[in-house]
Amino acid sequence: MTTGWTLVFDIVVLLTGALVLGLMFTRLKQGAIVGYLLAGTLAGPSALGLVKSGPAIQQLAELGVAMLMFSIGLEFSWRRLLSMGRLATGALVQTALTLVVGASLAVFVGMRGEAAFVAGAVMALSSTAVVLRLLKDRGEVDSQYGRTASAVVLTQDVLMIPLVLIVTFIGGDRGSLPRAIGQALGGTLLFVLVAILAAGLLIPRLLNRKEVAQNRELPILLATATVVAATYAAHAVGMSPALGAFIAGMLLAEIQFADQIRADVGPLRTVFVTLFFASIGLLLDLPWVGRNLALVLSVTVLVVLFKAGLAALALRPFQPSSVACIAAGICLAQVGEFSFVLAGIAHHNRTITADQLQLIIASSVLTLMATPLMVAHAYPWGRWLAIRVVRSRSLLRGERVARPTRPKRTGHALLVGYGDAGKAAAGELVDHQVAVMLVEVDHRQLALAHQHGHAAILGDATQGGNLVRADLASAAVVIIAIPDAIATRMIISQCKLIAPGVPVVARARYHDEVAEMVLSGANIVVDEEQLTGRRLGKRASDLLGRTPSRSAELD
Repeated sequence: MTTGWTLVFDIVVLLTGALVLGLMFTRLKQGAIVGYLLAGTLAGPSALGLVKSGPAIQQLAELGVAMLMFSIGLEFSWRRLLSMGRLATGALVQTALTLVVGASLAVFVGMRGEAAFVAGAVMALSSTAVVLRLLKDRGEVDSQYGRTASAVVLTQDVLMIPLVLIVTFIGGDRGSLPRAIGQALGGTLLFVLVAILAAGLLIPRLLNRKEVAQNRELPILLATATVVAATYAAHAVGMSPALGAFIAGMLLAEIQFADQIRADVGPLRTVFVTLFFASIGLLLDLPWVGRNLALVLSVTVLVVLFKAGLAALALRPFQPSSVACIAAGICLAQVGEFSFVLAGIAHHNRTITADQLQLIIASSVLTLMATPLMVAHAYPWGRWLAIRVVRSRSLLRGERVARPTRPKRTGHALLVGYGDAGKAAAGELVDHQVAVMLVEVDHRQLALAHQHGHAAILGDATQGGNLVRADLASAAVVIIAIPDAIATRMIISQCKLIAPGVPVVARARYHDEVAEMVLSGANIVVDEEQLTGRRLGKRASDLLGRTPSRSAELD
């Protein structure tokens, strides 16, 4: 019997395995996700058998996917989603074409009609969690192929609802289909209405309260409660929890606290998303794969090739760049995590056999393991293929139309903190005609910075994502003007990790803090005690009418 402590042990095993194998595969430049998947496979019942509470871990893993989708939703907005209109249409075409071709291939190899449809539906869905995570980590979400791939996987998440209903219907529960459709539509409408009210009225008012601004723990608790509540509410009304979390995040993307909310749920999201990838590995039956290795590898290769090619063809009328279409197709050439849901329903309803279920799981896991490599090389491979299969004139015209136009901030001073020291530093920079980009955790100081004409984002600079959003990599200098020495050292470390070549000027209130900040990577540390002492001495000497015996320069 599974107990609470058994679950804790299993989580420790999976996270430890994910850490070790993630480090190994990162060192091999293959992507940490491959290590996470392999950690679950090795710890699962078909290998070492260390994990006993697989179903409970899979429920926790579902929360991880929801947190990832919530964070991604915070980077979108309704306007940005509507701007994907053509690409969303292309995503519908791509999904339908892949489903039809996949089902036809399944019939060709001997599967009956209902099982063939399930196989086609499984093949049609790509992995939202893996693709968006990898694109986000590589900073390619806003690239042409990144936007195209994102539009497809987000559209497929919406399509999950009708696909689940259809798979349930063909499994025998046909009398309840109209009622299920009505409940799904009603539940979705209710969720969206409640989410709009919460995102537009309740959450901004709570975050604006003085008590929340003064206590860093309260915004973190509010952000975590928001994503968990959105996930549970979506599940309760019959929606995909991941889709519900994405909608909630997208509604909150319009408020000024969006960046900080994303940063606050970041560490918890990392833990749960890692569990999600490991939980997929738990499903793999290694002895069965060993007995059917040739079949599994053949199906995996066919799925990757067919999905990449069909996606590139289906998206071409909706995306002017041939390179972007091919690169997006390569990114989408895997079987997604929600396909396991469809396969599980079909197996429960006896639409597919146990062997067919294992074939779907095995080939899906292998395609997911190959995805980090495919995403990392999607653009160069796409460009190489486009040059060889597309006429030169059409290729050049498409690339010219699709060239990104989003401006990027460069040569600015990234200022952390807008207290008295930060205001003085900003004033000095403006006097020297240096543009200022501010990162500030207090929304009242942020409003004041906007009044003074500075660009600014609300966020905790100890979290690297906020520094990236402030265009740290293209900054001329970073100035850390906050008095907290521990937070300053953390920010210095993040700066040197993200952009080692950008100089960092830090503030130290006490002389004892200087050495630690230098060790953390600060290029210049302004020592307040030394500076104050030297100024005191200089002022006293001026009063006495003494001239200095040596030239001295104050910071």
